[in-house]
Amino acid sequence: MDHIGRIGVNVNGDLSDEEIVEIAKLVEEIGVRIVWIGEFEGFRDPFEIAELIAKNTSLLIGFGVITSNRDCRDVISAVEDLRGDFGDRFIVGIAAGKFKNPMEAFKRTIRCAKLLKRSFKTFVGCSSPKITRESSKFADGILFNYVNPEYLKWITKFLERGVFKVAYGPALILPSEFEEDLLIASCIVSLSSERFIREFKLERIAEELKTVDVYELIDLRRSGRSIELSRNSKTLYKYKDFLLSNFTISGGLSDVIVKIKSILKICDHVVLADPFYRDKKSLMLLRHIVEI
Repeated sequence: MDHIGRIGVNVNGDLSDEEIVEIAKLVEEIGVRIVWIGEFEGFRDPFEIAELIAKNTSLLIGFGVITSNRDCRDVISAVEDLRGDFGDRFIVGIAAGKFKNPMEAFKRTIRCAKLLKRSFKTFVGCSSPKITRESSKFADGILFNYVNPEYLKWITKFLERGVFKVAYGPALILPSEFEEDLLIASCIVSLSSERFIREFKLERIAEELKTVDVYELIDLRRSGRSIELSRNSKTLYKYKDFLLSNFTISGGLSDVIVKIKSILKICDHVVLADPFYRDKKSLMLLRHIVEI
């Protein structure tokens, strides 16, 4: 998997076609080999974004991630169509969707990942030991939802075999007008696994963060307003330093480079996720990061 390089950039479907193409062309010119397209409620379909980027660049494209809420047959059909038009440029990342029963989410994700693996390079999004252990038995790679080296050392202990390891986390070079978006993303990531929360004794913090209506905050940001207009933001700002230091790749350029280097001692690839792609300054400084 060396062909994908050590650094990837996440691009989501909440920008115009022109903006997405501009970003994709820029990161390709800088030397990034792969972009990862996320799926999120309210964003455009990731397969639509993949087609747009594939038409306008030679980039490899990873889906990071498609949720198992989708019918797996539809996912397979969509990727087959893309591959038919643009060649073997796609990696499919699948992760648990929203299910009331965690066991149902686990079984559905593993079942779909095994079907995908028959035809495509397949990665599984993991934040807990059980799915890490099971998916590492057959998947080509794992997308870890952690960027703190301590957390990565913990989760990688559950791998059953050597696989391509990806650290995927919110990233931004500060200062930036998108720092509030970074804070929201860090809150979402911090609550991704109950087992993780117990392991690192974060129950008290997690209980407070669970009271935050992140969708209200996301709506505020989409409308161009500050999250400080919401009471929810008080809890986020209370834990701002904790969230940014443990669940993001952020800070000045030198800070970001140091953190990425520490991650690459454990993982093979780092994805600079939302809101990195939104910030023109961060994108222009990306050439210094790709040189790592």
